[in-house]
Amino acid sequence: MDSKEGKCSYHLCRKETTVYKCEYCEDYFCEEHLPPTLVGMPNYQAETIKELLYMEEWKNKDGHPCPPFVLYVKEMEEKRKEEYKKALEAIIEAPPQPSTPEYSPRRYNKDWENDEEWIEEDEQEEDSSEEKDNKLPWIYIIIAIVIGLIIILAGISAKL
Repeated sequence: MDSKEGKCSYHLCRKETTVYKCEYCEDYFCEEHLPPTLVGMPNYQAETIKELLYMEEWKNKDGHPCPPFVLYVKEMEEKRKEEYKKALEAIIEAPPQPSTPEYSPRRYNKDWENDEEWIEEDEQEEDSSEEKDNKLPWIYIIIAIVIGLIIILAGISAKL
C-alpha cells in the first residue's frame, strides 16, 4: 500500500499524518478515512436488505465517499448477477437427476444378516409401482368407453 506523510484528503479531516493511497480514487487518506464508502443520499425509509445495509454503511464514520468505488461495486453486482444467471441456466439445462428412494429404516439398519430379504422387499416395491403404471392407460380407455356410451344413449333417447 502506497503511503506518505501529508494531509488527509477527506474534507472534514485534513490532519497531518501518515496517509495512504485509496486503490479506487487514488487520493491519500489517514487510516480512519481510508476505507471507501458508497456515495449518495441515504434512504431513511429503507425497506430492502440492500437499502438497510447502505444505511448502516452511511452511518459509519470511518471511510471516505469514493465515486470510483461505487462503479466498482456496480460492476461486481453485475458480475455476480451474471454468474447467478449462468448457474440457473446450467441447472435448467441439466438433465433431470434420478429421484432419491424414499427413506426406509431397513435400508440403514446395521444388521446385515438379512441382506437377501432386503433385496427381495426392494424388488417387490419396484414391481408394485410398475403395476400401478401399467393400470393407468386402462383407466383412460375405460373412461373413454363410458363417455362414448353416454353419448350414444343420449342420442338414442333424444330420437325417442
